[in-house]
Amino acid sequence: MSPFWAVAIALVGSVLLTGVLVGLALRARRGERAELLRQVREHGWEFRGRDDRWVGVHHELERHVPLEPVLLGPQPVVRARRAKDVLTGEHRGRRFALIRFAVTRRENTSRTRWVDERDLWVRLPAPRPTLRVARGTALSNRINAAIAPGAFLLGCPEFDREYQVTCFDEAFARAVLTPEVVAHLLGTGHRGFWVRGSWLGGFPSYRELRDVAGVLDACCDLLDTIPRHVWS
Repeated sequence: MSPFWAVAIALVGSVLLTGVLVGLALRARRGERAELLRQVREHGWEFRGRDDRWVGVHHELERHVPLEPVLLGPQPVVRARRAKDVLTGEHRGRRFALIRFAVTRRENTSRTRWVDERDLWVRLPAPRPTLRVARGTALSNRINAAIAPGAFLLGCPEFDREYQVTCFDEAFARAVLTPEVVAHLLGTGHRGFWVRGSWLGGFPSYRELRDVAGVLDACCDLLDTIPRHVWS
């Protein structure tokens, strides 16, 4: 086979493969939106294909103290550009928003990339300091507690092996992480959560977000466990 035909076949194959992948992605996106609309009808929520008013809320959350400590280099710069597939409503008496943001993320001064980011937020009774409780390893948790700003060990060995806590207001973090809350997180295998201003969020996977009510139930169960005086 001549080099010309080899190159031509390779190009055609590449175009066909790209077309198949794009088609599968579009089909998955349509299926995802259809499932969201089904849940909207079932629960009486509201859905908007696009609502860029939420971009400002994203910007406000990004102005809070960074949740994840970065030991080397600058903090990533994240900027929401568009808010799509906006699902809002109330679940178990708490307002929430599930939004797919188109964001730019700059890891350093020379590299910026576009990514899709799906965020689910539950409205808190009152604004509070930034707090991050996330899964980690025993070794990384100890290292971060020793050298990362805002990171500390709670003093419960089982919890400290599983979770990393970051908060510049340790008194607030300890008021949230009562023995009952710690037992709830460990007992449910919870992925963790964060507090920023007036919102609580978590780290659900895309698969888990297919069941919005299930993720919201997990958030509400956690909030029901946190002492009410934390918000007063």
